Amino acid sequence: MAIETHPAWPFEPNWTSQVTESLQWLTDVMTSPSGSEQRRSMRYFPRRMFEFAVAGYDDERSFLDNMLVSYGSRRWYLPVWHEVNFLDAVAPAGTQTLICSTAATGNFRIDGPAYLVNDSIFTTELVEIADITDSVVTLKAGTGRMWPAGTRLYPAWIAKLTDQPESSKQNDRLATAQIRFQVVEPTPEPGPSIADNGLTDLYRGNFVLADPPDERSPLSSGMERMLVELDNQISIPDWYDTAARPFTYEQYGWFIEGRQQLRRFEAFLQTLRGRAVPIWVPTFNEDFRLRVAVKANDTTLQVERSGFTVAGGPRPDRTDIMIETVSGKIYRRIVNSATNGLGQDSLALDQPLPAAISLTQIVRISFITLMRLNQDNIDIVHQTDSDGVATCLATFRSAPDTRNPEPAF
Repeated sequence: MAIETHPAWPFEPNWTSQVTESLQWLTDVMTSPSGSEQRRSMRYFPRRMFEFAVAGYDDERSFLDNMLVSYGSRRWYLPVWHEVNFLDAVAPAGTQTLICSTAATGNFRIDGPAYLVNDSIFTTELVEIADITDSVVTLKAGTGRMWPAGTRLYPAWIAKLTDQPESSKQNDRLATAQIRFQVVEPTPEPGPSIADNGLTDLYRGNFVLADPPDERSPLSSGMERMLVELDNQISIPDWYDTAARPFTYEQYGWFIEGRQQLRRFEAFLQTLRGRAVPIWVPTFNEDFRLRVAVKANDTTLQVERSGFTVAGGPRPDRTDIMIETVSGKIYRRIVNSATNGLGQDSLALDQPLPAAISLTQIVRISFITLMRLNQDNIDIVHQTDSDGVATCLATFRSAPDTRNPEPAF
């Protein structure tokens, strides 16, 4: 039996363009003149927005027009179009059991709705989920009709249109429109647990984003400073760096393949909650080139001269490093540097290295910086359904913990 509280949105995306899912957290960031931050997460779970293009031809064009006229201001059951699942067996009319091999990973919710559709948008059904196992979705009531194997099954959210769509008439039988929905019910923790977020390395109490970014497109990086300009419009202007340090930013790209990676990426974003939680982010550049092999328990790296010592040695955002080898990653802090007579920089480390490292074992040595996301809104661009590919681009900004609280009395 179908759910009748709200109408279902039956118009699938035109997959010649992508489906964009926006996750919107809300963080209150209070910054002192020194650059220290106090961050408060005001929205633990994000708001979700979906944007996609639809095309209506002949009867479907009329159907789209009529549904918008009648229900444009209503709430809808919105199928999550990139989370497509398929029935593996015929579901007879009246059955409460849907056989689906991806039931456990399909993003379904107990007590939540699901949407069945076959070849026609005029032949659909909303059902309510009672239970989920690895390969079975159990319904609270029997289906209203028979559904063949291969029928598409989608999870659904209650959502509203953010604005009334404006259709573009291609001819008297074809129209297109850009659709934007906002989910208007709580969005639970994604995946089995936010602990399964793909982050395995810890350094100085924070996770490390150790996987290299997707570099199919150029990624920008740079720095900001907290400059106050003094200019009376008469004399030469002056300026003052209140924090006396740069705040670097790094753009980062993800290429997400398959449902498992998507679940893990959602859990990763929930771990960060927008701008709320800092994480160590490497530059993934070859910031130092090792010139002399390292012995076990060494506390010094001999690297190619790069201007590090000349520029002042260890300093804000240029203190911690990731030593990436063929067998793993090592994280250390540079406590001092000096130039030797061989045209090399000697980097003194805070801890000995655990094992010998030959020159051929080094992949790269990169700076790592404690950063947070520089925005609360993250767009996941679904190029295909969740068994395919999605991409995401975001920017991290350094978030140093430079607060020095007064001792208690």
